[in-house]
Formats: sequence, structure tokens, C-alpha cells
Amino acid sequence: MAASLAGMVFCFGWPVFSISIPAAFLSILHH
Repeated sequence: MAASLAGMVFCFGWPVFSISIPAAFLSILHH
């Protein structure tokens, strides 16, 4: 149960994480 929950968090969290970093980088660049 805990392992599948961790897997779900990882699967949903990683794309958000990998998108938010370049987005933040670009927003800093535009300022």
C-alpha cells in the first residue's frame, strides 16, 4: 500500500517537478 502510494506520488510529482523548474527558470530569465 505504502509503496504504491509512493509510486503514485512519484509518477504525478515528477512531471510537475520537471515542468516547474524550466518554467521558473524562464520566468526568472524574462525578468
